[in-house]
Amino acid sequence: MIQGEQHGFTIIEVTLFLGISSLLLLSAFTFTNSTLRNMRFTDATKSLQNFVQEQYTRVQTNSLVLNSPAGLVPICASGGAISSSPGTANTGTSDSCILLGAALDIENSTTIVVSPVLGYARSAGKTLNTVNPQVWTAAEQTYTTAWQSEIVGLGGAVATSILVQNANAGMAIKTASVNRILILRNVESEAINFYATTQVSAISSVVGAPAPTSNTANVPILLCIKQEGSGNLRGAIQVKGTGTGINTSIDAISSSVVPFTQPMFTGLIPSYPVGIACGA
Repeated sequence: MIQGEQHGFTIIEVTLFLGISSLLLLSAFTFTNSTLRNMRFTDATKSLQNFVQEQYTRVQTNSLVLNSPAGLVPICASGGAISSSPGTANTGTSDSCILLGAALDIENSTTIVVSPVLGYARSAGKTLNTVNPQVWTAAEQTYTTAWQSEIVGLGGAVATSILVQNANAGMAIKTASVNRILILRNVESEAINFYATTQVSAISSVVGAPAPTSNTANVPILLCIKQEGSGNLRGAIQVKGTGTGINTSIDAISSSVVPFTQPMFTGLIPSYPVGIACGA
């Protein structure tokens, strides 16, 4: 009797099959994981843009209220100090305080603290600096960056960056690191202004400096976040201010996801054509 031939795979063939299958699976997993990370980072960038836009809108529409989450109502003094009292029937109002806007403070690489900026309502003068603007910390709220993204600035420091528009007025510094963004309504004109500064600077000194002496009013601002891990993408939130002086509202708040080497605001200022990159 003639026996039939037996068919099967050798150990080498099985090993090759398993090896190739593993490589294909690993490639697919790596591609999917990378795509997912990029999608998450894009979402984190858009979320940060929406957050900044929301704060501007809240000041623009005067939708901030004069009470804290704990129900406290502010009491403003002529010297600028702010105390708090338990809210009563007048919760959301204050006889001594006026609401000027909001302060966005970069506390660390993942946290931005938003606080109302109040002024003394009974001041004789009604400009921003004469009403003694102060941050009311009792009503602060916290924003945390999404998907483990981190805020970065010039040289990798935890700060954002400003591009000085009026550098032609004899200013040598065209970029600076800051950690506070002020969005304030002008008491007289109702115009909304952006200011880029630091938390250690008194708000009255920032808003009181006349243009072009002040290099912080409505200048272009770049707020950057980086991808978690070793990713080379950066989320760039751009506030395209004109920077020509007080009472000049911003042009737009936009965002983009770019490589860390790509400069933003290129060509915006003729005397400084290179712009700013989001850092390493």
